[in-house]
Amino acid sequence: MSKRIEFRVEGTVQGVNFRSFTETKATGLNLTGYVKNADDGSVIGEAQGSQSSLDKFVQHLNMGRREFVQPVIRR
Repeated sequence: MSKRIEFRVEGTVQGVNFRSFTETKATGLNLTGYVKNADDGSVIGEAQGSQSSLDKFVQHLNMGRREFVQPVIRR
């Protein structure tokens, strides 16, 4: 069964290839969705796929030197 999450990542995430890195990871996990820069300097997105792939993707979002990863909303 396919699941969907929404996410917001704040910190130094614009101008550092974070969107590209995140998109590559999602594609490698066979997830669909989008990722984009928000006007407030954060990166927002949505991902859909298997629960195990989404769990790995969330781990990816929480890696690195991000100042804040807003809790992921699961649907």
